[in-house]
Amino acid sequence: MCDDGLVRTIKTLPWRRVDDATKEACAALWEQVWPSADGPDLATRLARIEATSNATSELRWHLVFDHDELVAAARTFRHAVTFGSSEDGRDVRSQQIIALASVCTAPDRRGEGLGDSVAREALARASHDVPALFQSGVPEFYERLGARRITNEISTSLEGARSFHEPAAMIFAADAPWDDDAPIDLRIAGW
Repeated sequence: MCDDGLVRTIKTLPWRRVDDATKEACAALWEQVWPSADGPDLATRLARIEATSNATSELRWHLVFDHDELVAAARTFRHAVTFGSSEDGRDVRSQQIIALASVCTAPDRRGEGLGDSVAREALARASHDVPALFQSGVPEFYERLGARRITNEISTSLEGARSFHEPAAMIFAADAPWDDDAPIDLRIAGW
């Protein structure tokens, strides 16, 4: 039990172990925080999220519950991005990262430290050798957790996919080796 009388449980689960009710609760929370412009139903939203799951992605959901109510969520998955491009004369090389995505707190529960809890749980997956790569509209929040902004040009070679759209691209941990000068190809839709 927390000092504020809440009963919080933090869980990290692989995609295949998340039950349907929790998947639906996550999709509903994500839809509440980031409404889809094209208005897909929850099943479509879940299918898009599930598309990031494959044998090598190790898709994980990080969940914070107050009693049985889902109050914060995030997801992470392993992914390889590429640095450099043949156009700029640099060698193209691959980098394994942990993609941090969909970090959110129920709007009526903000200010309770839930976002901090779920972000820390999710970022714990990253390491010095395999940093987390993500975008954020609140970079100062993540800088307090040990991330830093990067200046790479970020795009995706996946046809029709959007690249990052938030104002700041970031890595965690801040001291992880990173080439800030080389362009990055996400090779999937921005997350």
